[in-house]
Amino acid sequence: MALVSQPTPLAAFRWPRLPDELKMAAAEVHVVCASVDVSGQRLLDLTARLSPDELDRAERFHFARDRDRFVARRGLLREILALQARVPPDSLVFFTGPFGKPALAPRSGRRTLHFSLAHSNDIAVFAMSREAALGIDVERVRELSDLSRVAALVFSSRESLQWRRLPESQRLQAFFDVWTRKEAFLKGTGQGLQKPPREIEVPLCGGQPDQELPVFDAGRQVPDWSLRSLSTGVVALALALKRPPSRVCCWEWPSEP
Repeated sequence: MALVSQPTPLAAFRWPRLPDELKMAAAEVHVVCASVDVSGQRLLDLTARLSPDELDRAERFHFARDRDRFVARRGLLREILALQARVPPDSLVFFTGPFGKPALAPRSGRRTLHFSLAHSNDIAVFAMSREAALGIDVERVRELSDLSRVAALVFSSRESLQWRRLPESQRLQAFFDVWTRKEAFLKGTGQGLQKPPREIEVPLCGGQPDQELPVFDAGRQVPDWSLRSLSTGVVALALALKRPPSRVCCWEWPSEP
């Protein structure tokens, strides 16, 4: 289900800049945000890092802005992963799983890197870990004219009941928190939207970055998986993580070098 976003200010995250030389510990997960609206020369530099397949995908976009943002997302992904893999960005090779989840081919680096990517208009977020599968999702919190109809497609029956009991002022934020948490989990497990969001359940509200939130499937808590809320109020941002990593570090990646 596509949700149309409005521009999201990068300043909403207020995260420190990712150091050029940073080793990610085994127990850590790094979440990185970046703007994908870059200058002309920067866009050319990022384009040069892409594979022929990525360039072909870029050319399928009808609008130039969408094409340029795709190029920026893929180029930035390569830069961020290459920093940890200690290889040139253009040497990374990707493949996709049965439901389209991207992964690094083993020959791309000497170390295993799990990663996930999400975007909302001009903002991209990247999550990576050496030890565990993960998924991430981001959406701008914005008014929806058909909120109740869309919520009915996302919520389980029990979640719908809980959501309607919330004060009206809290429902919009709760909807986007639920949506991003479910999307992050489905991306992390590699199921994507092959599994209807209504079949899983997550907490509607609350959650601090250092607090683990449960996820349920068929009424039972999913073992080894937890959720982290990184929402800012302007954006809803969720991270789904398979144990054992326990520390989440958040950074900003400069769009211009």
